[in-house]
Amino acid sequence: MRVLAIGDLHLPGPQNKTMDEFGPKWREHVHALEKNWREIVSGNDVVLIPGDITWASSYDEAKAELRWLDGLPGRIKVLSRGNHEYWWNRVERMEADHKTLRFANGFYSIPEVGINILACVGYTLPRMIRGERRAAELENYCRQLQNLWTSVRSHVEALAAVPRARNFAMVHYPPIESDGTPSGLHEPIRLYCADCVFGHLHGEQGRTAWTGRINGTTYHFVAADWIGFKPAVIAENL
Repeated sequence: MRVLAIGDLHLPGPQNKTMDEFGPKWREHVHALEKNWREIVSGNDVVLIPGDITWASSYDEAKAELRWLDGLPGRIKVLSRGNHEYWWNRVERMEADHKTLRFANGFYSIPEVGINILACVGYTLPRMIRGERRAAELENYCRQLQNLWTSVRSHVEALAAVPRARNFAMVHYPPIESDGTPSGLHEPIRLYCADCVFGHLHGEQGRTAWTGRINGTTYHFVAADWIGFKPAVIAENL
């Protein structure tokens, strides 16, 4: 079994919203995404999708694109929330509607493939927060950090019960500073997760995404446009 990842699909939704402002690579990107996905992903693979999946504003609006995603190759696709997941609904309802889709928020175990997920949206890191909204935005960051720690503390036994290579973190916002300095989000992740995937950044901002290995955790920047709309292999032979 392989684990792959690709974030920020930004499917257009019923409003047919585009990402063209971030460059020509986004034109007709859904066609490129489907072509590449079918060439790369096999029927036994798990695919992690860390947020910003569709521009739909409600679950009813999102259903058609979620069904399309459900029909693509892959045994399981794990979706987590980004800053544009306005359509996110009750997990039980969404999973009942789709065969291969799983919806992770906090700790999420997938026993049929023997892996665990730690998922959170994340937020702008404290050193980047400035201006009159600083207090409110720091509160948002701290809330995400607290939720992640709560997920870890509440599921220590489950996280420790599998090899480290089978615990994955999904964070939408970058969890590492652009110069490689770990943020507070790194601390709970590094305890149990061998790999963390993230996205959020587009256009020239993508150049600031830091990737690499810190304290035994490898960080993978998987925003769709920055990996050529091709799911990236994160782990193999699990």
